[in-house]
Amino acid sequence: MRNFFKKKTKSIELFSPSQGEIIPIERVPDEVFSSKMMGDGFAVKPIGEELFSPVCGEVISVF
Repeated sequence: MRNFFKKKTKSIELFSPSQGEIIPIERVPDEVFSSKMMGDGFAVKPIGEELFSPVCGEVISVF
C-alpha cells in the first residue's frame, strides 16, 4: 500500500523536428517575435524542406 501514493514516472522521448541553424529571436524578420512581445526564445532557420513531429504523433497544425 505504500507505493500507492508514489508518483509514477512516465518516460517520453522527444526528437528534433528539423535540422537547422539556431538564431537569436531578435534576428527574426517578424516584429512581434523580434521585439519579444511573445516572450523570450529563439528561432530555427531550417535546412531542407522536411519537418517531423518531435513525438510519436502527427503534426496537424503549424503556426
